Amino acid sequence: MHVQATVATAARRVVVSVLGLAFLATALEASTITFGSGSSWNTYSDAALTTSLGPAQAVCLNAAAPAPCPAGAVVYGYPGGGWPANLAAIPGAQWIWAPGVTGSTEPAEFAQYYFSSSFPVGGPVTAAAFYLAADDFAQLLVNGTSVGTVGSITDIGLAGAAQSALTLFDISPYLVLGSNVITVNAQNGPPAYSGCGAPCSYAEQPAATVFGGSIEFADAAAVPEPSALLSLGLGLGAVFGLVRRRRAA
Repeated sequence: MHVQATVATAARRVVVSVLGLAFLATALEASTITFGSGSSWNTYSDAALTTSLGPAQAVCLNAAAPAPCPAGAVVYGYPGGGWPANLAAIPGAQWIWAPGVTGSTEPAEFAQYYFSSSFPVGGPVTAAAFYLAADDFAQLLVNGTSVGTVGSITDIGLAGAAQSALTLFDISPYLVLGSNVITVNAQNGPPAYSGCGAPCSYAEQPAATVFGGSIEFADAAAVPEPSALLSLGLGLGAVFGLVRRRRAA
């Protein structure tokens, strides 16, 4: 009886250890990174991100669109409306474009810029969402891999849809442990979209993109190593096997 009691006690201890580690793994609070387009994103003129133009700037079509136009934003002076996408999912995000651009800057047609930032991921990703809208086209890249696009520089219908609503992308498969680079390649459409004669100014043919999202990940330091859980599982199996043999005897 003493041997069986000792073995049973050991088994209970192993069970407690396994359950304790399992509870630790599931009870962890995920770290969350939230982000939105604004001056914290750097602007580049090339896809290799070698030529920096400086921080992105907030832009508005005019004082009434988008509503509200952020304080300090560059106002193009475009006479019409636009950029009606609901930004409730990405609070604080702003419609942005390259620094130094104003309503009188030309040519605006087909202008293309890259907006990029890096984010540290410290553990296994549990969820990662990216919302994107653009006037007229934008491509989302994570660590150099294309995730998807919105809008078009050849189809005005797609271009209009891209500025009217946010498109959601799941970027979790593209993230890695450590530093991650997220880039939005945005491009303006042709003169025909606004009916201006080339070269067009931004007051005639405006351009911008808006985006944001979040990344959630577990704390890697607190997650039990798979080898540790495997060892405990093997130990638990051995102890229970010994209990069964002792009882059979």
